[in-house]
Amino acid sequence: MTIDWWTLGLQTINLLVLVALLGHFLLKPLAAIVAARQAEAQRLLDEAASARDQAQSESKALDAERDKLAAEKAATLAAAEAEAQEQRKALLDGARAEADTARAEAEAKAKGLLAEADSEIGLRARLLAADITARLLARAPGLTRAEAWLPGLVEALGALPDATRARIAQGPITLTFARTPDEATRQTCRQTLETALGQTLDLTFAEDPTLIAGLELSSADAIVRNNLRADLDHIATREDHDERG
Repeated sequence: MTIDWWTLGLQTINLLVLVALLGHFLLKPLAAIVAARQAEAQRLLDEAASARDQAQSESKALDAERDKLAAEKAATLAAAEAEAQEQRKALLDGARAEADTARAEAEAKAKGLLAEADSEIGLRARLLAADITARLLARAPGLTRAEAWLPGLVEALGALPDATRARIAQGPITLTFARTPDEATRQTCRQTLETALGQTLDLTFAEDPTLIAGLELSSADAIVRNNLRADLDHIATREDHDERG
């Protein structure tokens, strides 16, 4: 067997260019966008907390108007919470739209590089690289944000039998993240899961970096996964099955 070092070098350069393009045009801009949106959401939450503290202080000083101030405080908090939810949704929608554009550009570049490499690499290696690249590009908006993996987790929950979902909702549940989330992310996940399961949940949070990116919901009755590690495990299992077949 003769190794064509020139061809191998070209393939190495192609791979490095692909990685550099993905990092420069996709991951770095996404990280900056997400950080800005999170900072804005945190600012809104801090303002709401300040308004709440002021209302509580006034209620203690004015005992005669305690009931009135309590009602006003509740109304203010409800309005602030609704506004924060709307702002957060708008920020997330904007981030998704920008990420979709970046993903489309990166996907076009990746397809071009894969087309150039088709004549030089084996069929199995090409198919595997395309499969992994497609999955990573499809997940690109959520690689650093747990919220983007949440709809897929809810969809997987919805695919379970009704009886299984009911048992999950009744018992303690652990939601595991690839990275420790902030309070806003935890609250978003809690509200979404409670809406999906139709009741208040006994929910705790955990971190497992081996997930790489995404979420995993576990209870005594079932484990529901929507994370990059599970996707890669599925690909590896399928490849192993194909080889044995």
